[in-house]
Amino acid sequence: MRFLFILCLWFIGAVPVSAAWTEAKSENFIFVGDVSEKRAKLIVSELEEYRSTIFNLFKWGAETELMPVRVYAVEDSKDIEDITGNEWASGIYTSSSEGPVFIISVKGGFRKNSPARNTAYHEYTHHLINMYSGGIYPQWYNEGMAEYLSTFDASNSKLIKIGLPNKYRSFALSRRQWLDTSLIVNSVRAYPWRNGGGNSAAIDQFYAQAWLATHYIQSHPEMTDKLVKYISLINSEFRPAQAFDKAFGMSPAEFETLLKKYYKDNRYMSLRVKLDEGYAPEAVTTRRLSKGERYFHFAEAIRRYGRNKQAYERAETYYQKSLAEDGPKAQIAASQALVALGLEKEDSAKTYAKTALAAAPDDPRVLHIAGHIGVHTFKDTGLNSSEAQLKKARKDLINAMKANPQNVQAHYDYVMSFFYSGQKLNAQAKASATEVLYYYRGRSFIDHNLPIAQLLLEAGEYEDALPVFQRATVWSDARSNRRMAEIHLEKALNTAP
Repeated sequence: MRFLFILCLWFIGAVPVSAAWTEAKSENFIFVGDVSEKRAKLIVSELEEYRSTIFNLFKWGAETELMPVRVYAVEDSKDIEDITGNEWASGIYTSSSEGPVFIISVKGGFRKNSPARNTAYHEYTHHLINMYSGGIYPQWYNEGMAEYLSTFDASNSKLIKIGLPNKYRSFALSRRQWLDTSLIVNSVRAYPWRNGGGNSAAIDQFYAQAWLATHYIQSHPEMTDKLVKYISLINSEFRPAQAFDKAFGMSPAEFETLLKKYYKDNRYMSLRVKLDEGYAPEAVTTRRLSKGERYFHFAEAIRRYGRNKQAYERAETYYQKSLAEDGPKAQIAASQALVALGLEKEDSAKTYAKTALAAAPDDPRVLHIAGHIGVHTFKDTGLNSSEAQLKKARKDLINAMKANPQNVQAHYDYVMSFFYSGQKLNAQAKASATEVLYYYRGRSFIDHNLPIAQLLLEAGEYEDALPVFQRATVWSDARSNRRMAEIHLEKALNTAP
């Protein structure tokens, strides 16, 4: 584990596509949203400044995003629901093999302490925890830390403020009956509500209490040591309630008493950070998008968040609108190939991939998608697939990696071609597997990485395979995968030299 997400504190008291969409790019972010160029540059600059501060604070070095984080900004939560299918949300972060993405509502502006600004920091914090912390944390602490850091204030460029009181969450605590704290701390693998069962009031209350619990822990040094023990226990298969009582030396009910007093006293703690230098906003480039480009990005957002038949069909309607505005483009055809594959229309997927390749034969994303389609059609047809088809898919993936060595998706699909074909890893596949496990190291990729670990285990690469199985035995969302990981872990431990 590279570090634990803990700080030491100081005391203080049907969707219309608007005509105004802007794209803003920096080293680590690609922003697309329904805002002016000035606003887009501000949002990306402040996200970069926040990122720079966190990296300096935890001494992570100058690592840049291998896949830039995509940010979609829409008008309000109704737009978010239409794109993602999630009710009540003001922002949602997700990370798939295509890379990290989050969507936010910019309703009310992006001024200091605005909900939009806090939401942007909150969602990006999920990415930082997921990708750079080196650990896996229970759901309540993950959300609590994202809320804790969301009040980040860089209005004074020489004195950054972290952990300021969150007035929105504090207000919720004053207005509603508290949830049982045992419900909060037992939310380890998932939220306490299932299948969208939480209403807006319950969801707000969960976030508010998770924020307060995290703030209290961050504010009391003796609690941070207990948190370290708690995280260790959670990662060692203890039941959540057992882990909390054992690590903190108190019951959730006793912890709730401390939290209510902390809230009543209203004497919060925060951190002041002095930085020698900040982020240069000049490094952000902006441009207005054409109508066709706006349709394309809207389709991309729907496709990446939905990943189901309805979402794919809706995305396709916007790809068609984009085509009507701007004419054929390689990236549109490539995305349509992914949609067709998601709809199990493999012949159409192949046709779209060929169209994209003809238009942009050297583009790394196009090459990857062509190889991705080939690998997946090989998987689906099994023994009826030709060896030539597999070789062609691998050739496209190799070319994608040559065009962009950091195309992690191409590395992943190349390795998976060996899994689907039952062949042993070659030298390139072993190297690609290492690349994959390094980048896809967050909690959201635990099940995603199990086939890779299985291949490495069969190849005798125990050092890379073991951590994947160890994490999956605790954190996989599927009981069957947890059991499978236990079997492979036992096998690895018994055969490792």
